Amino acid sequence: MFVRLTKFNKSLDECETFRDRLIFALRHAHEFKERPEQLSGKLFERLFSIAKFTNFTAEEQSEYWSTMMNKYDQQAALISAKKEGIDIGVERGIDIGVEKGREENILQTAIKMKAKGLNIALIAEITGLSEKEIEELDTCGYGALPAKAGTTPRSA
Repeated sequence: MFVRLTKFNKSLDECETFRDRLIFALRHAHEFKERPEQLSGKLFERLFSIAKFTNFTAEEQSEYWSTMMNKYDQQAALISAKKEGIDIGVERGIDIGVEKGREENILQTAIKMKAKGLNIALIAEITGLSEKEIEELDTCGYGALPAKAGTTPRSA
């Protein structure tokens, strides 16, 4: 569709369709200090933002671009920091999970060794658990020690 904006002579009140309002806005956007109520919506917001920018002096345009670049830099920094925070959190979660798995494995190994009747001193030497911890182990298949934080009982 081809439109000669100079030939469009409707007033804003005469614009009944979206197309009329759009053509009116294209023809007159640079004339308004504020966007008229009848020209609402994202498209018109963007259009008037562009029209306002084109009326800026060279100094105002330079200041505008400087402000926008700072805004974009801040947004990029926030996005990067958020991603880095998520990555660190995932990494820490994996480390915690691996450590809990090691602890659980040591407890299950000690339970099995105790159930087989191995010497408590030998079990302590092999697993790194104290003799007291080994004595408190339940050889019926649940190895979490009540005194040991961060472990959960699981069957052998």
